[in-house]
Amino acid sequence: MYSEANIVILCLQLIGGHIGIPLLIFTFIFMRRRRSLVVVHFCISWIIFSISNTLLLYGPTPLDALTSQGICLLAIAAADGSTAMTTLSTFNLLFHLYLCLIRPAWFSQPQTKHRIKYFLSYSPYVLFFIFFFQTYAWSAPTSGVEGPNTFSLHFCTDTGLIWAPGYFFAVALMGLGALLDILIVVTLIQKRSGPITEKKHFTDILIRMSLFTVYRTIYMVLYIVVTLGNGGHIKVGKTELSNLSQVVGYVKAANPLLVVLILGTKSDVLEFWGIKTPSRFRTHYTPCQEALNSGKATRCTCEKFDDPDELDDAVHDMAEMIKRRDVESGRDFDWGKSEGTSTDVTLRGHSINNVEY
Repeated sequence: MYSEANIVILCLQLIGGHIGIPLLIFTFIFMRRRRSLVVVHFCISWIIFSISNTLLLYGPTPLDALTSQGICLLAIAAADGSTAMTTLSTFNLLFHLYLCLIRPAWFSQPQTKHRIKYFLSYSPYVLFFIFFFQTYAWSAPTSGVEGPNTFSLHFCTDTGLIWAPGYFFAVALMGLGALLDILIVVTLIQKRSGPITEKKHFTDILIRMSLFTVYRTIYMVLYIVVTLGNGGHIKVGKTELSNLSQVVGYVKAANPLLVVLILGTKSDVLEFWGIKTPSRFRTHYTPCQEALNSGKATRCTCEKFDDPDELDDAVHDMAEMIKRRDVESGRDFDWGKSEGTSTDVTLRGHSINNVEY
């Protein structure tokens, strides 16, 4: 029978990674404002993470001697690979946001932009297989004698170090991701000198980005404490260590659900499912539209699409209105050249090659 902890973990994984994120990707496909390829593959990586961390729960309960070895090895290899993969996909998403907000010149050439986009989207899968097969390689006993890391009946509960490369890589990359978060936040605060209408837009980006960073940091700290406690490197009582291990399991299982909450509560996603949001919570193009109506300039940061053909009618209308206003005011602006670039986006120097988050 499943333990109470396993039932909670399985429910969290089912709601978040098995149902919520696939439904979110379905929404992204059919929405008028499409998401970047980097965002979509970020979601896919968390589906793989969710499946990898529930393989043992799908197996025989309790595990018997004939099946436990293969299932345990597959589950641990998949968990190691998916941990590294999701950490890289999260970092890549942050780096994509960094390029979009801070270094838009990197996207000035369409060919370069597509190469960056494809690299950020698909590189996490390569990392998954690297650490997946690393776990299999380390599980083979070189001396022919079973050890704590080897493929054996007790593989599921041993205290070996077979997990170390993937998790230490993940911890290091989380640290870099946290620094990137701080860099983005500091830069945005320094640039936050535009109209009041921008505040909602910046607040939305900062809150969602910071929430995931804080959550990942909490999980990282808890995991390190549990790992050091299990290895006897720090003094933690058995009861406290057992309770903390259970909490770490819950926090880990809730990761995909948090992805759903962060990406699925955007106003356009809710409206796709018929959930109306008050106008004060709508961040998509609101600053741009309000500034356009009032005749002021504003910064439409990182509301970016991958292809001009993906722009919805409202954005096309907005672009035409801006173009007419620039022509009437005598501004010399080459609209043909701007449409395929991604410069610092304002209503005075326009670029519509935008990426949606």
